[in-house]
Amino acid sequence: MICDHDTIAAPATAAGGALAVIRVSGSDALTICDRIFRGSAPLADAGGYTVHYGHIMADGRTLDDVLVTVFRAPRSYTGEDAAEISCHGSQYIVSETLRLLTAAGARMAQPGEFTIRAYLAGKLDLSQAEAVADIIASSSRASHALAANQLRGGYSEAFDTLREKLLHLTSLLELELDFSEEEVEFADRTQLRDTMRQIKERIDALRSSFSLGNAIKEGVAVAIVGAPNVGKSTLLKIISGALIPTRGKVLVDRKSVQLLTLGTGFDPELTGRENVYLNGAIIGYPKSFIDQKYRAIVQFAELEGFMEEKVRNYSSGMVSRLGFAIATIRDTPEILILDEVLSVGDMFFRQKSEARIREMIHGGSTVLMVSHSTSVIQANCSRAVWIEKGRLRADGNPKEVCRAYETLKEM
Repeated sequence: MICDHDTIAAPATAAGGALAVIRVSGSDALTICDRIFRGSAPLADAGGYTVHYGHIMADGRTLDDVLVTVFRAPRSYTGEDAAEISCHGSQYIVSETLRLLTAAGARMAQPGEFTIRAYLAGKLDLSQAEAVADIIASSSRASHALAANQLRGGYSEAFDTLREKLLHLTSLLELELDFSEEEVEFADRTQLRDTMRQIKERIDALRSSFSLGNAIKEGVAVAIVGAPNVGKSTLLKIISGALIPTRGKVLVDRKSVQLLTLGTGFDPELTGRENVYLNGAIIGYPKSFIDQKYRAIVQFAELEGFMEEKVRNYSSGMVSRLGFAIATIRDTPEILILDEVLSVGDMFFRQKSEARIREMIHGGSTVLMVSHSTSVIQANCSRAVWIEKGRLRADGNPKEVCRAYETLKEM
């Protein structure tokens, strides 16, 4: 049960780091911290937005040297007096500090309770409270930007504007109904219709943004199908920026795009090892990152024993496996473009590749792929686009689009 006035404590950082932060909030937060903290002055006498060095004491001995940041109501995340204890990240230190806090009068917070208190104190609205969880879970720049905008009140402002329009419309309608027998016109009929149309358009836009937001947060995989030489690979290269369109324009943040095709960015006269660093640099990986991930790349590509060979001696499957391993070693590239790379290698490697793609989709990546294998498309994509003679023939459910495409091929 959540009580509005008791003092709660919980870790604010994930386990395993060098440092940890323990958050304490409630009317007695600073008094309780003083019972286990020894510094130059009591925290209860400290002003807000101040940091204090001292020690956490346990049974007369020093548990850890810490920094405590003091926040005073109402200028804190929860709107209450609060403290954040920065200590070393040892699991023992964190758990022991929490034990001492609970023994001193605090209790362990329930999941999301700090944000609930922030909402109850009017520090956040419901939309912003939801964004807190989204920003913690964000795994790509796009999903982070979406959550950050929501946390700053982007959706709240839109809802407030919509609410004002609805109240204005309601007041005009009520006046018309209350004084319908009077020869007085409070609102022009054209104005009423325009207001209702604007409200409907705004509601439709917000509904559409919900679908887009889910796609950004949860990831989406789109396949492009069509006969050979209809422009599928050309379209992918235009989207990635490798080719410039002769007409029209493509709006995309190309810093977020990774294009993976057979042999893209490989120098056949360099060794596999050298090409890992060359291809990684082209993608935008720092050398330190490649150093850290080199062994994982080689193992995933199943090329142990071949990395000192020149790439011109590789088969197309070996090149594709290496390119795939490099391009996907980053946890969640925002946009990954795959041009016929899931159909190479043996069955085991294809299964590994598909599993990694699914992980990236669930992590928030947008995947755009070309494949002649309808089974691969149906197993991995949530949407398919059929291109024929440079025009869009179909767009929708992968099974339905692939079935229509296969039917036409058989005719």
